[in-house]
Amino acid sequence: MNRILANDFLEISKHIKNKDQFKNTKWVITGSTGMIGSYLVSFLSWFNKEFLNHSLSIIATYRNELNAFHPILKEIYSDKLINFKKIDVGTEFDLPELKFVDFVIHTASNAAPQSYISDPIGTINANIRATEYILDQLKDSVYLKSFLYISSGEIYGNPSLENVPTRETYIGETDHLSLRSCYVESKKFAETICYNYYRTFNIPVTMVRPIHVYGPGFKENDSRVWADFIIKATKENHIEILGDGTPRRGFCYISDAILQMINVLVYGRPGEAYNIGNSHHISIKDLANVVAASCSRSVSVYVKNELPEYLKTSPQISCPDMKKTSELGKLFSTDIEVGIARTISWYQNPDEMM
Repeated sequence: MNRILANDFLEISKHIKNKDQFKNTKWVITGSTGMIGSYLVSFLSWFNKEFLNHSLSIIATYRNELNAFHPILKEIYSDKLINFKKIDVGTEFDLPELKFVDFVIHTASNAAPQSYISDPIGTINANIRATEYILDQLKDSVYLKSFLYISSGEIYGNPSLENVPTRETYIGETDHLSLRSCYVESKKFAETICYNYYRTFNIPVTMVRPIHVYGPGFKENDSRVWADFIIKATKENHIEILGDGTPRRGFCYISDAILQMINVLVYGRPGEAYNIGNSHHISIKDLANVVAASCSRSVSVYVKNELPEYLKTSPQISCPDMKKTSELGKLFSTDIEVGIARTISWYQNPDEMM
């Protein structure tokens, strides 16, 4: 196993209470080739071997990638307790196994701006139609312990300063006719679907709103700002800031986020949403400087100050209030310098084993 991932996974496992509750459980994880989905599947595969005596099994859906070449999943491609199934949840699909599993995590969705802007209908369907289908299959289940929907902190829109850090109770203003609306509005309505299936059928469903999660598992075509900075810095020795660099973000290292999600999955109150992230925020320019300083070679940082259309509706300050999530378990916040260094190390040395 890759050294960075192995250390991440060991740290997560230290803080999982009652590991035995996951013995002999069956899981469905959609979107297993996305950044969060692949990290979850890889962690559970490792956790299964280390602590559960190979008793946990996973059905992991993916859309159009060969898992054998995935930057993270290639290490567990041969795990016989993981059934990789090629399913595009953005179209009509059939997954009858849902009725017989203990845990479901629905992560499938285009998440990087360029990916959902280029596939708006598929993005809407993955968030709305697929969520409704999954919940419909689960409403009569006698096995289900918890269903976790991966929503997004983007539903908060552009919060006013008095609402930063942003609580789950904040009702964000979003433009339903913008380029980003296919993602933002479908995530928001998917939460409505989850809430009403809980009210009507008492399905144990919780929702999480990840906000600026970063770390190992991203791909070369990822257009999220931190991934773009890392790719440009390591391959081209320069970073280009598209805007003026002043917007601020609460970046959360992925192992911290995964532990928060597991706590919500197990201990979250059904029908409710929880923030996932880090309430300490830094500017985009500061992020660029952190990435540049973490590289082993000299990296130049340029401020282009020409914001593309799809970024013009992004918030000025975006970070979560973590009080509600902290009530489920202790929060861990990896320093941005440490998290970026680990991410770059993973990206440049994917075959460096523990």
